[in-house]
Amino acid sequence: MQKLDDATDVVALLTARSLNRPWILYETGVAKGKLSAGDRVFGIALGVKLEEAATGPFAQFQNSPDEEDAITGLVLQLIRRHPQADPREEAVRRQVKAFRESLAGML
Repeated sequence: MQKLDDATDVVALLTARSLNRPWILYETGVAKGKLSAGDRVFGIALGVKLEEAATGPFAQFQNSPDEEDAITGLVLQLIRRHPQADPREEAVRRQVKAFRESLAGML
């Protein structure tokens, strides 16, 4: 709960296993209720279609599909919320690519 209190943004990883788990509904609901007006809850549909993930309570979040461009854009958006940040898209894209490759075996 303290981490949610301290968060400015929350990113939920929406997978086939997590979509029906009560903890993700609880945590994202708490986050949505606690965050300030400019802060957001984001969902990333990993291994499921965006249409499947963006239903019910998750429909109120800014959701992204499991695509390199979409995830890169989300990460850049989050980094740029810090006034002194100057992210390099190429570096972020490299990290996103590595993240997506590591997920292949888990999903």
